[in-house]
Amino acid sequence: MTDDGKEEQISTKDTTAAVVKLTVEAFKHLPREQISFAFIAALVTLFSVSTGFAFLAAGHEAFGFALIVLGMIVILCALFLGYRVISKLIYVRADLVVLQNESRKSELQIQKIHSEQQLLIAQTQAKQLTGTSANKNLRVSWSRKVPGMLLPQDFAQLRTLLDNIQKESFLFLLNRCANLDVKRELIRTNIFLPDVQDAQKGDVCSLGMPRELRINMSGNPDETITFRPGVGATGRVFVESEPRIAFTEEEKDGSEHFDETWELTHIHKAMLHPDLRWVLSIPILTQQDGVPKAIGVLNIDGLKFKPSKDDLELLAAAVTDQVRELAITMEKLPMVRVLIALEDPVNG
Repeated sequence: MTDDGKEEQISTKDTTAAVVKLTVEAFKHLPREQISFAFIAALVTLFSVSTGFAFLAAGHEAFGFALIVLGMIVILCALFLGYRVISKLIYVRADLVVLQNESRKSELQIQKIHSEQQLLIAQTQAKQLTGTSANKNLRVSWSRKVPGMLLPQDFAQLRTLLDNIQKESFLFLLNRCANLDVKRELIRTNIFLPDVQDAQKGDVCSLGMPRELRINMSGNPDETITFRPGVGATGRVFVESEPRIAFTEEEKDGSEHFDETWELTHIHKAMLHPDLRWVLSIPILTQQDGVPKAIGVLNIDGLKFKPSKDDLELLAAAVTDQVRELAITMEKLPMVRVLIALEDPVNG
């Protein structure tokens, strides 16, 4: 039964596919003794039947029929025992699938409770703030729903989508920038997600890359870099919910640095990869209060080679469908709301 009381319709095709899948999984988990027995039974049957037919051909009908019957009995016993073992394994695997589904439901329920607790704490704190002064009230100036706690399977699903985007970006730039030395290991992709824990330190949130959601960044100096909302291309895209492209500019000494308009701190400048030349930041958008807002930021960036702005604008258009799939996946995650509230004096 579904939540609205309607019975779920399960097709014969789906049922057959599920049984076949469980049977294959059962074969993978057969004990070695059972496999050895089946192999020996097959050899005995083959020997008995072939010898029986040889005796029949030679005119020894009694011995021939006896050997053939013996072979058939052996193979029937083997099939019967195999059926019993595989049936038990199928039931065990089916029970395991049910337990995994129940475990997933429990985890999602825990996430929901966690999100509700965070919301309740925020509401309580807001009431306490409004009650501290009779002459002041709170005005919400900025708010955003963001993903809460992610489970390993959530990271795995997002990682698969991120891998596809990295591959698509490489193939696109390889074809588009034939005059440049484009290599797959020079193209990095990552997803920045808001961390609401830093709200306790005075920030509404900080933007960072979970270890599972960064590609070609292992060992790079900027693999743990974080941004405040509004800082850098990543922070600006998170606030404005619009894509941005940032290029480095060559200095007189030959070094490359990003323009000061991105408001990078000296810590950011020290952490950035020395060969980083461009960043394409794309918002991962969901509808919030009827308005598309970013719940995360997808970054595609490159080391050593520098394509044109037109190339990167076309790249952003080329990965539109993959970014939309990211948004659909993330929209299903439990959410928490972060906000900035300002205290205004009460007139009169």
